[in-house]
Amino acid sequence: MLTFDPNKRITVDEALEHPYLGALHCPEDEPITEPVSAFDFDFEIYDLKREDYKELLYEEVMLYQSDDNVREYLENKERYPNGILAKRFGDRKLKPKQ
Repeated sequence: MLTFDPNKRITVDEALEHPYLGALHCPEDEPITEPVSAFDFDFEIYDLKREDYKELLYEEVMLYQSDDNVREYLENKERYPNGILAKRFGDRKLKPKQ
């Protein structure tokens, strides 16, 4: 789960079944929920540089500083449910996990 590259990272379900977490695994008491929106994690499918992450983090912080930013975020999330970063980083898309 701590692997930064999402193509190499195990899933949450795989992590819960891993022997390291064996003593903590309790299927009857593990909540299941809807998957997180692809819009909020589309950064994981691009080969981004340190400066790109800094910029994205700054934008995330600024999201909480004005109602206009929140409104724009919600409009973009509705308009681009699979993410908006393709407009900026589309040429750097990672190869899918096989």
